[in-house]
Amino acid sequence: MLSFGNNGRGNSATRTASLWTALALAAVVVGCGGGKPAAQTTAEKDASPPKAVSKSKEPSRSVNDGAVASKSSTGSTGGSGVRKSSRGIPYDAFFDNPLEVANNAAVIAVAKPAVEAGEPVAKPAADAPKTAAGGGGIVWADYISIDILQEETKKLRNHLSSVMQKPGDFNKEPKKIGWEGAQLAGLAGIAIEHGEAASWKANARYIRDFGSELSNTAVGPGKENYDKSKVAYEKLTSIFSGSVPADAGDVAAKRPFHETADRGGLMFRIQDARDWLRLNINNEAKLKSEKETILHEAALVAALGKIIATEGYGGTDEEEYQKYANDLINGAKEAAGAANDQSFPKFTDAINKIAKSCTECHPKYAQ
Repeated sequence: MLSFGNNGRGNSATRTASLWTALALAAVVVGCGGGKPAAQTTAEKDASPPKAVSKSKEPSRSVNDGAVASKSSTGSTGGSGVRKSSRGIPYDAFFDNPLEVANNAAVIAVAKPAVEAGEPVAKPAADAPKTAAGGGGIVWADYISIDILQEETKKLRNHLSSVMQKPGDFNKEPKKIGWEGAQLAGLAGIAIEHGEAASWKANARYIRDFGSELSNTAVGPGKENYDKSKVAYEKLTSIFSGSVPADAGDVAAKRPFHETADRGGLMFRIQDARDWLRLNINNEAKLKSEKETILHEAALVAALGKIIATEGYGGTDEEEYQKYANDLINGAKEAAGAANDQSFPKFTDAINKIAKSCTECHPKYAQ
């Protein structure tokens, strides 16, 4: 029978007293610990009826054995120089300071689990729905690249520069100037939502609104129209130069296309592109030599066609109108594909689709 602190020497009464002393101290440890009854402490386990320890097999140790044993600096060695232990814990290790041991056991017993019972377990967030990079709901890169958009914008600026210097030049084609203002407004609106960045994207909202202003003032010849259009044009010039005019006012970051880009001006550019494609690309050699221009014009038709299909323009809530718009857009994309594939028959079919869409749509929806 194992005993605590005397290596088996002494009479029966002494051994019995030692055992009762151990049990009493174990009870103190349990009483001071405050642990949950369901979790048996180290002290309770060692107060159980002792069992014979096999000398042929080293008992296993828990991860807390070293910490508990280190609490006692002295203990029985039974005269052998080796401290007696059970399951890796010296018999008298926890007797030097039972309250401290009990407190340690209490901390372990009441440690809060990572997730409380009934507490919802955090789940990985679901993948966010894919949207356009610019947040507008339309992936504009599928219709026009930012390079083509900027090339077209530059063409418009150069033409306006040539006709806005004198009233006489303005009076030759005021309506075309107004349409070009609408086109600038539309392209700037695309740039705001486009996934790629135009060099002037930070100020695109001003270009959109000042282009719309030019569209609304260049409605006919005359000094009054010229003077008003000149003000809008100079604001545009300032913005493209990187300077926001002091009187620019509070310009909304986003606006629906129909509020700034007049459909008549956009349709003028679509018709111009359609006519150029139909009249100039009339054989395979032209399809090859004019490939870059074909891609430019086709992209303009697709992008501006997508604008006039957006909510707010008259007829866009009607299925028939949307069919015409889709035929126009798809015809433009097919024309670009035919240019890349160098297929003249496919190109001809695409141009015919564009022409048919315009011919059938205009009598019903043209302004």
